[in-house]
Amino acid sequence: MSSAVLAYYDEVVTPFFVASGPLVPVGAVALYLALSGPLCRLVVKVFNLEMSEADKKARKRGAFVTYLSVVHNFILAVYSGWTFINTAPIFYSTFVEHGFMGAVCDTGNSTWPRIGWWVTHFYISKYYEFIDSWIVYLKGDKPIFLQTFHHAGIVVMMYGMVITESAFSGMVTTTFNSFIHTIMYTYYLAAVLGYRSPYAKYLTMAQLTQFLVGISISIPSYFRPGCFSTDDKFYSLASMHLYTVALVFLFYRFFRGRYKKVAIKKTN
Repeated sequence: MSSAVLAYYDEVVTPFFVASGPLVPVGAVALYLALSGPLCRLVVKVFNLEMSEADKKARKRGAFVTYLSVVHNFILAVYSGWTFINTAPIFYSTFVEHGFMGAVCDTGNSTWPRIGWWVTHFYISKYYEFIDSWIVYLKGDKPIFLQTFHHAGIVVMMYGMVITESAFSGMVTTTFNSFIHTIMYTYYLAAVLGYRSPYAKYLTMAQLTQFLVGISISIPSYFRPGCFSTDDKFYSLASMHLYTVALVFLFYRFFRGRYKKVAIKKTN
């Protein structure tokens, strides 16, 4: 990445999404929840992107939505892979250098200078992921609650990690999630191009696994004195855990609802 792009990111983009305060994430989420549907339906109407019921049932897309889906999924697949390749070594070396509890309880905040830039731009990328829902609306459908909750909640949760410089939870979230998203958006890209993988259910299982492992390895921080150098870091992690528990429930319900029905149909 060129120095000019980095300078623009550090001097313009980051201050807007981070230094401007909670108004940006909270306001963006509120607008996402309130206006995504109406504005996308307006775009469909104005640009004549309506699809017939037959096309919807056949899961077809119009040319514009197909092109948007391909570009969007390609960008996120590449971006997620790039992020994972760069954060995984930091994740590994942190445990090697400090041990498990030393990594979890980074009271000296020695990890943030190495991981902070990656956590920050990963947080900012969550605004771009709103397009996931917009594509669904443009197809004439409505996103399921799981998707809406996931996209809205992660923006606020990651903002909390960034402003409190919560190195461990930020590192775990960024590393694990970028790995899963590399696979997930590659799968979505392949699906748009016509390939339906028979292993889709394992992607949902992998998503559930990342949540459960992330919670498990960060829980010890609650029981060791001095793990939280500020109260804000405690509240940030506790909020993330509550949000993740809700995601586990929603993903598990989605998994049972989709793949149990498929298994029943096959047996019949």
